[in-house]
Amino acid sequence: MGNSSGDHEKWVCTLHAFQAKFAYDITRKYEVWRLLTATLLHNSFLHLFWNMFTILTFAFTVEKHIDSWKKYTLLLVIGSYEGNALSAIIRPYTVGVGASCTIFALLGVLIIWFWVNYYRFGENRKIFLVFLVLIAVFSLMNFLSSSNIDLWGHLGGFLAGVPLGVLLLKP
Repeated sequence: MGNSSGDHEKWVCTLHAFQAKFAYDITRKYEVWRLLTATLLHNSFLHLFWNMFTILTFAFTVEKHIDSWKKYTLLLVIGSYEGNALSAIIRPYTVGVGASCTIFALLGVLIIWFWVNYYRFGENRKIFLVFLVLIAVFSLMNFLSSSNIDLWGHLGGFLAGVPLGVLLLKP
């Protein structure tokens, strides 16, 4: 992909053709599946790499503490749906892709899991708390450093993940 405006427009059109999130298509053409298919698309190899790296960092912990694969899949689907829905409402004229909505839903569940199990960690709770603070700091740095990052999609996924953590985590 080059630096010209035409190349950028072609890339956006390609993502759109592959069912990226775009509010007009969701609301006017009733293509609600775009709220989920956008999660499977990425705008670069680096974008895909960092999403996969992040998922591998803590998704297994969340998965281990949810009762069944059905509930875990429900978490992933609702996180993607809600994050992309909030983004489509607040930023309707943007094309959105990436798994960040789902990642932030997982992060919301992880924070609830940490809060519920805080007393069990003993001395390790400080290490885990530092891990969560680092995730927050890096996320904030990401949001502030690029205009291409969809803050609303991330926030929507997180806001879906917190109550899902309360509902889906094993007691």
